[in-house]
Amino acid sequence: MSGITVTHTDDRLVAVKKATGEGAQRCRAEARLLARLDHPGLVQFVDLVDDDPVELHTAYAGSDTWDRSLPDTDVLIIEGLATIASTVADLHDLGTAHRALIPGHVVVAADNRPVLCGLGDALPLDAITEADDLAGLAGLLRTAARNSGPALESRLLAIADRALNGDLTARTLTASIDALHSETLSKPSVHAGHRPLIAAGIAIAVLLAALVAVPLLSSTGQPRQAIPSPTSIVGSLSNREQPPGPTVATIPPPTSAPAVPGIELVNNGRRYGIGEAGDVVALGDWNCDGVATPALLQIRSSSVSIFAAWPDAGSATDPISSAVVVGATGLETVAGEPCDHLRVLQADGSTLYPVETR
Repeated sequence: MSGITVTHTDDRLVAVKKATGEGAQRCRAEARLLARLDHPGLVQFVDLVDDDPVELHTAYAGSDTWDRSLPDTDVLIIEGLATIASTVADLHDLGTAHRALIPGHVVVAADNRPVLCGLGDALPLDAITEADDLAGLAGLLRTAARNSGPALESRLLAIADRALNGDLTARTLTASIDALHSETLSKPSVHAGHRPLIAAGIAIAVLLAALVAVPLLSSTGQPRQAIPSPTSIVGSLSNREQPPGPTVATIPPPTSAPAVPGIELVNNGRRYGIGEAGDVVALGDWNCDGVATPALLQIRSSSVSIFAAWPDAGSATDPISSAVVVGATGLETVAGEPCDHLRVLQADGSTLYPVETR
């Protein structure tokens, strides 16, 4: 989700996508479509700020996508593909084709449910646009098949071939995937090197500029590993010339209620807490390692912090760089090669944040 800013608006976590020129027209089209459809398999429309740049606001669904975080068991693969295909079939029934069904447009929600985004190129359904979507679904089947067991892989590839040959509609493709549940593939088996399953309902408490990994839960709601006792990270206070460092970050036991509703992110199948309500988070590859990590603006202190890595489960990590930017109101990821750049928005303009640790 590089290029997406995450912030709190009206007590909800919102993903903000900004665009100008042709991209602005695509944002407007996507906003009109999402506002009309309101489908649980699509990102949820919140608002469109038709300014320069145009801002599309959607409910934050997660920071992981299928291009880097595929389902890790045969059951989850089948369920995920069936959900996507069913969503596309519903779109087709409503006379719309997505036309950009790629792994990067499949967001992994906190409950592992796939949610589609990237509808800026959607068009009315006809024979050509329907074929575009079936080709996209075939591509997702082939991508997911690489993460499955051998038996499921062969079945998914066969369904993908039928979709490419025009033998299936999105609805009959959904039925073909659903039929796999009745076969011997339904036993969950985590394949080596893939991410663990998580469940919703994990309490998060984190104050100020510390990024905390929350212990993972199994599908039964029980810890997969021993929950550590509450730990804290304490940083020194600072004067006006030095930006405030991390002050306190606490991981409570699972039964405790969080004191502050920090911003929740999901990356590589793990949930994280950062900042506090009202702060702004942007995601980007700040240190050229190919991994998008958070940048945090603490609204109360105007402090901007850059994180270079995601912490392990049950631990926290400190920023690699922090600075006070007077008058900062927001963050924006500027895509670049080989690194992304962070733009700090201010009431009277903006400035690029220098990351000296590259």
